[in-house]
Formats: sequence, structure tokens, C-alpha cells
Amino acid sequence: MEVELTASPEKLAELLAKVSAQWQHLGETEPHWSVLTNDSYFQENFHMNREAFYASGEAELKMLDATLARAGVSQAGLKRCIDLGCGVGRVTAPLAARFAEVLAVDISAAHLRVAEEHLRAEGVANVEFRHLDSIGGVARLGEYDVLYSRFVLQHNPPPVVALLLRELLAQLRPGGVALIQLPTYKAGYRCVGA
Repeated sequence: MEVELTASPEKLAELLAKVSAQWQHLGETEPHWSVLTNDSYFQENFHMNREAFYASGEAELKMLDATLARAGVSQAGLKRCIDLGCGVGRVTAPLAARFAEVLAVDISAAHLRVAEEHLRAEGVANVEFRHLDSIGGVARLGEYDVLYSRFVLQHNPPPVVALLLRELLAQLRPGGVALIQLPTYKAGYRCVGA
């Protein structure tokens, strides 16, 4: 596959702006469905399926728990977690129950508003919300112990993914953990001229 992992700062900003606009639109129109593309989570159906939607976040974190246990890493030593691409907070609340501090980061201000409303209604107080509105914003997230990001990086062009990972992993504290999902192959995919 032909995939470029670098781009000029201007091109990176352009790529991020394009991704941001798409997710902002989804956050304004179908925020829950955009996170889990199931007809049950369209806005018109969401009120009947809200509980199942948010329960899926806790179920998903069983993988995180199992991964840490398999690696012999105690959650007790992990204090600050970044939920990259937090969306509407489906996984953020369960992360907040596991870690002292969670930084919920998303490219869509609309998704962040939904997440903040949900967590406030749930009484979750140890989450800070951050809108990632520029490429430079990643370098200002600060040190952390856990990076959690699933179903997120795949929606970005490879040069943006590479930059995000470089900046994020540079801020991971020694002994920290990153649980991320990355696309590794798609037949016919290419990214050149980024």
C-alpha cells in the first residue's frame, strides 16, 4: 500500500479541519449513532435505547481491565487518563470510575457538549473536557498514565494519525499504558499527496 505519514503543517491543519467539520456535523445531527452506527441510536430512537448505549461503554472497558491484568499492570498506580475521541462520553464515565482524573478529548465540540451533559447528569466530577481544535492542541494535553482510544484514529488520514501518536506518546509517563485501535490494512487504500 502507498501511504504517506508526513505532511506540511498547513496540510495537517487542512486535514484536521476537514475531519473536524465532518464530526461536528455528525455531533449536531446524530451524535449517538455516529459513535455506534446502529439504528437504535438514531436521535428518534435514542430515548428508548439510552441505557443500552451507555452500558456498552462499561462492557467495552472489560478489555482494558483484562489487558492491564494480563500485562501485570495495577490500575492503582495509574492516575490520569486521556480518553482520545471521547465522543458523547460512552466510555468516559467508566474510565472516570477507574482513574482519579480523566481528560476527555474530542475534535467535535458538539459531541463534547453531549458528553459533558451526560456526565454532569450522572454526577461524574473528575472529568475535564477539551476540544481538540488544532494540531498544536495535542502537544498541550499534558502528561498522563493511560491513553484510551478506540474507533477514533481510523477516521483520520495517516499523517494526522502519525502526528497524534508522536505527540501523545511523548507525553505518556514512564510505566504508562496506551490502549489504542489502529487500522493496519484495507484493500485498495492509499494516502498520497497529503
